[in-house]
Amino acid sequence: MRVTGQSAFARKWNKWAFFFERSGFAPITGRVFAYLLLCDPPHSDFFAIQGFLRASKSAVSNALTTLTSEGLVDYITFSGNRRRYFKNQYEWLAGQPEKVAPHDRFGRIAG
Repeated sequence: MRVTGQSAFARKWNKWAFFFERSGFAPITGRVFAYLLLCDPPHSDFFAIQGFLRASKSAVSNALTTLTSEGLVDYITFSGNRRRYFKNQYEWLAGQPEKVAPHDRFGRIAG
């Protein structure tokens, strides 16, 4: 279903978020993970994530804590900037082929 006025990024993000939710992620966790997978540059600060998702601080914080503790997300900092920038740990994919391979939709979504 296509929503009028929705950007290409938002449409792709929505597909990924739905995929991760169907794969067992909590809805907000899947949305955060999908956002970090697609954002350009490949990292984003807390407030950019919260602003895009229009979610509460606690929901985004809990999702990032879950993703970080699972090893799916990490953060980086830049000299002179006190903010943390969150990014996907792409190594998760290499260690999980048996979980990803059965999902034919994964390839279709990625394209």
